[in-house]
Amino acid sequence: MTTESKSKWDQSGPQKVQEASPAPPSENTITGAAAKRVDATEAAAQAAAVAAKIGAPSAGATFGEHPEHQFVKDTDINEVRNRYILTKASTQQQIQEESGGAVVRTKGLWYPHRSLATELDPPLYLHVTAATAEVLQRAVDKINELMNVQVF
Repeated sequence: MTTESKSKWDQSGPQKVQEASPAPPSENTITGAAAKRVDATEAAAQAAAVAAKIGAPSAGATFGEHPEHQFVKDTDINEVRNRYILTKASTQQQIQEESGGAVVRTKGLWYPHRSLATELDPPLYLHVTAATAEVLQRAVDKINELMNVQVF
């Protein structure tokens, strides 16, 4: 007594009809593909040129500086006890507001010994720029005041 049960998994699937292989590409399709690559290359070059124009700093200014600020002062804070306060963005914003528009940026690296500093990686300092000498002096005075604050 053998019963033969068939499920859909026991049955063979539909026979695949062998498709004709596609014809080899003609010269028109090869040149079309090459043209697309050339167009993509040209588009990438144009995009890079536009990005360079947008990202390039104006003449005489470095990245992140204000070209209209003609007065500049660098204050060394590598060995200052309150350097942690002076490097905070909120403190630098406060100096900018109280001085009347001086821009304060932290630059350089902190070194435990100044002798480890190099010309490419100078010791930690504040870079202050301002449109007028008076604004710059107010910012420098505020920095000196914060440098001398007693922190416990």
